[in-house]
Amino acid sequence: MPPRTRAQGRMFVEGVGPAADPSRALGERRIKSFTPRRSRVTTAQAEHLRQHWSRWGLDVDGRDVLDLKTLFDGLPVVLE
Repeated sequence: MPPRTRAQGRMFVEGVGPAADPSRALGERRIKSFTPRRSRVTTAQAEHLRQHWSRWGLDVDGRDVLDLKTLFDGLPVVLE
């Protein structure tokens, strides 16, 4: 199958298409299926963080550049 050109890949003619939010076009209310909780850290988790921060935590002020290679003894570091 040959690759599509840009014009062939369009579902609608230029300038014509569905409303950005079809439910609003009809005056309908959207369904909210997820409500975030007030806190994602429980009281017990927060207490353990306070108790063990000196061992497992890292205080940073945002002004200095972290040397991850030195900080983690040259081991691989993955940031998410």
